[in-house]
Amino acid sequence: MLDGRTAKRLSDALLDAFGPQRLDELLFYRLSKDRARITMAGNYESIVFDLIRAADSEGWLDRLIVAARQSRPAHDGLRAVASGRELVGAEPGGLESILSDRMPDIHPVRWRARLGELEGQVGRLETGGRPLGTGFLIGPDLGLTCHHVIRRVAPEDARLRLDYRADATGLAVFAGVTVRVVAFEQVADDVALFRLDRPVGEEPIGEVGEPSAATRGWIEVKPAAAVQGDHLVVLQHLAGGPVQMRFGQVAGLVDGLLRHTADTEAGSSGSPCFTLDWTLVGIHQGGEPVHESWRRPEHNRAIPISSVPRG
Repeated sequence: MLDGRTAKRLSDALLDAFGPQRLDELLFYRLSKDRARITMAGNYESIVFDLIRAADSEGWLDRLIVAARQSRPAHDGLRAVASGRELVGAEPGGLESILSDRMPDIHPVRWRARLGELEGQVGRLETGGRPLGTGFLIGPDLGLTCHHVIRRVAPEDARLRLDYRADATGLAVFAGVTVRVVAFEQVADDVALFRLDRPVGEEPIGEVGEPSAATRGWIEVKPAAAVQGDHLVVLQHLAGGPVQMRFGQVAGLVDGLLRHTADTEAGSSGSPCFTLDWTLVGIHQGGEPVHESWRRPEHNRAIPISSVPRG
């Protein structure tokens, strides 16, 4: 059952993020529910209270939280509630301290708001439901990944899964939206540009969206470079699971590749790498080669975004 503190935080977040009409639209379009069948309370605060109580008792509270975040991905209060129920990528403890120590001019609330937007623009590449790696949108129907992630798959067999969310038990709350890949081409050393069968970047986040929902958007590719000592944030589908965030640091530039220390696993190849101000600087490729099979690489490698042709 939902504890009183979390219920209050969720109530405050919903009251702040939605008005009565927009909340009704959220329920109808995203959850196929009629608010009038849940509550006929006369004031908005009572409506929200009754809604949360019904969702909790009937077992669709996590779906409500995820749907609200999909509609308002940049809302910090909704993210905080989702984080408390482990419905978002794990954040390191003391995030505010990390940000202020490493880049003092970053405002944590605005930083998290941008993170909420970016989570909807990073997806899992898969074939037949089997994860291949990570990819990210750079246009309405265009994305980037590592070429080795999809080179052995026919384009028509590949899919990009967006908005995949699971609860603390690992059970899918939202399986996400799958978009068919129709073509890809190698545009740089181990970099592939893929095209989707529809402009998902111009659609609302989630399988369906209400008229007032924010659109998904995409990550802008601009000339940028990271240097040794820069702190990195990598958004990745670790082992094919929901998108996760990991911090690391640039250890240098070797053979034209960025060496970095962010934790990664299978499924991370193709992930976008950002500096702490959310500037895209690379595409995670994999761990550095090691000669002994039992050893873990000391560093990972990322392809600098500056090596990817634009236009």
